[in-house]
Amino acid sequence: MRVTKKQPGLTAAKFILTSFMLISGSCLAGPEIFRWVDDQGVVNFSEQPPANGKSERVDTRVDVSQGVQPNRESASDEAAAEQSSPAEHIREERAAARLEAAEKKAVTEAACTNNKAIIAQLEPFPRVMTRNEEGEMVRMDDNVRLEKLSAAQDYVTANCFK
Repeated sequence: MRVTKKQPGLTAAKFILTSFMLISGSCLAGPEIFRWVDDQGVVNFSEQPPANGKSERVDTRVDVSQGVQPNRESASDEAAAEQSSPAEHIREERAAARLEAAEKKAVTEAACTNNKAIIAQLEPFPRVMTRNEEGEMVRMDDNVRLEKLSAAQDYVTANCFK
């Protein structure tokens, strides 16, 4: 069995270290600072509160265990707003995908409406009149009419009944 003796200098060292930390911590705290807005809307800081007494005390205490660090609450709030969580990122991706799908659906519906109108014009009438480059009314060639009709029907069959 081993017997250990307490070292008397160790407790004195702890006492001195603790005292030093308390003294240095109170020195780091500094004087009281007051903040107020004057009649012109200017923000003021001072060690003395204004005469009208309408001020707020600014917390200038520093956590000595973490070292002296500047107050970054507003910067960290902005950074947190810019950096989204993984769940927020997934929600944003899904919202973007839904928006893209809705836009694609609107384009497809417009194309379906256009192609259905082409079918309605070309299918029942073998003689279709159109305007040429000079603005004259001419009869559409049957082969051209059948090609346009077939293309419109293919599009409607492939895209408009889903």
